[in-house]
Amino acid sequence: MMSRNQYHGVPPEAVAVVRYWARKLTQHPSFTPADLEDLEQELMMDLHSRMPTFNPELSNLSSFASMAVSRRAYRLIEDATTAKAGGHDLQMISLNTMVFSDWQGEGVMLLETISDAQGLWCHHGPSWHEVIDIRIDFAKFLNLLPRKLFTLATRLIEETAAEIARSRHVSQAAIHYAIRRMCRISSRCGLRS
Repeated sequence: MMSRNQYHGVPPEAVAVVRYWARKLTQHPSFTPADLEDLEQELMMDLHSRMPTFNPELSNLSSFASMAVSRRAYRLIEDATTAKAGGHDLQMISLNTMVFSDWQGEGVMLLETISDAQGLWCHHGPSWHEVIDIRIDFAKFLNLLPRKLFTLATRLIEETAAEIARSRHVSQAAIHYAIRRMCRISSRCGLRS
């Protein structure tokens, strides 16, 4: 099956990587050839979200795209196999759903059947205003970071220091030194390292 997806304005080498991995995914038992266009779009959206971290001085676009898209492809396989094994056999339901009638014949909402002790409104962890304070402090921290450290911080969300060092062609010690610099900046913002 050929994809009819078009990606105007996207460099051809990036499109080629996305199409390659989408075709490869359709060969996995979790997917079918009918999933090709959806898989392409999923991979392209993920690559597009990572493009701000692309640095042409460190690698070419094809290498960057291959690394980013392959990671997303493997996560899609992992998610699909987990779902088939029953890991995602969940259904969303409103808390206002009537789940049964009580002994008087009146409906009882799901919300009324869940106690605080079961964790729906649990008070473990920071309160809402503390969460907002942390987010404000974190935003200050990110704004104080130089461009290279900001890029590193965003990459550390999904990559290990070793992966980043490999892709940047620097030692892991250099990445850990940069992380220590970020920790010092975060301390000045009131965040704990």
